[in-house]
Amino acid sequence: MGRHRAPPPLAPGAVHTALSAPADATLAAVYLGVLPSAAGFVVWGYAVARLTVTAATAALYLIPVVALAVAGVRLGERPRPVELLGGLIGIAGVALVNRRPRPEPAETAAGTSPRALPTRRRS
Repeated sequence: MGRHRAPPPLAPGAVHTALSAPADATLAAVYLGVLPSAAGFVVWGYAVARLTVTAATAALYLIPVVALAVAGVRLGERPRPVELLGGLIGIAGVALVNRRPRPEPAETAAGTSPRALPTRRRS
């Protein structure tokens, strides 16, 4: 029985394909890699560093709403009523989560709040 060889990695084929692809296709691929992907992760990291996890995660529900708005403005697409209803539900959910008052931390047995206690950093 002969040994089965694994196919070569995708990177050499991807480089060859990118070099032989039309310039507009290559620019579109670079655009998709830089703006929606990389910039999205940078903005997400910025938001998580400055907001609570709950607020930052709730903001993810705004992505379909923004996509719907961009599709309407940029592509001229008109949303159906059910899509508008979904967008309104998403916005209402984000507003509801961010509107809720935050509970104060409970007192510990020593009479100090957990926020006042020193925390141990993980290495």
